[in-house]
Amino acid sequence: MARFFRSAILLSLAAVVPCFADNVSANATFLGGLSGTWAISYAGGPSGLLLQSVTIDLSPTHLAFDTAPGGFGSLGSQDVTPTNGTDVTTGLTGISPSGLSLDGGTLVTFTFDDFAPGEVFLFNADVDNPDPTLVTVPDCAGKKGLALIACIGADAVANATNGTRLLAAQTVLPNEMAGADVSFQFGGPTFDPLALSGSFQPLTFSQVAQGLVHGNGAQSFAVNLAAVPEPASCAMAFAALALIGVRLRKHNRVL
Repeated sequence: MARFFRSAILLSLAAVVPCFADNVSANATFLGGLSGTWAISYAGGPSGLLLQSVTIDLSPTHLAFDTAPGGFGSLGSQDVTPTNGTDVTTGLTGISPSGLSLDGGTLVTFTFDDFAPGEVFLFNADVDNPDPTLVTVPDCAGKKGLALIACIGADAVANATNGTRLLAAQTVLPNEMAGADVSFQFGGPTFDPLALSGSFQPLTFSQVAQGLVHGNGAQSFAVNLAAVPEPASCAMAFAALALIGVRLRKHNRVL
């Protein structure tokens, strides 16, 4: 009798434990400047639940990726480039789109096969403001005397104005990233697919006071959600409990 109840209790625990939910948290950070520096962190989650993909969507902002020379964007460009070997540690399997295909676009997706809790993926990717409207630089050819002097002055003003506008378009301040969306997709052998998302928010005074601003500053968000095991796990748990109940009822009738 005692042995039966001991077995029943152990079976119950083994069946119910997989149904407990774990908190999952992740965050994304953008560092502003002439060429953006990004970090994606899988802050915490249950063992076996991997971060499988991350999608960044700039469409809620006025920004776009400047990933190729001669296309969208001002001055220099920077393709999406993983750094510090984090593409290896997280098992990066793809960046889509990238290069010329991403230039001027607002949506990019990263896929991974070994992005575990506690790991970070770092990359560089330039984002720019829309191409600025440039003023026409006067043609001083053939001008002489005062006309030439005036033209040279106008030329200098026009070039200075264009340079300022190009630099402003190239330089993205962190708070300009506010509103951009990031979506995380998680999965694992014993888990249903799990999605969570959030938007970059302007820095608060408390975040600044906590030292979260480096260089030109950072935008970040963190969200938490419960991970749910695949239905089969919980279904097996309830089936096991039902079986125990039936066995106990039959045992009581025998007694």
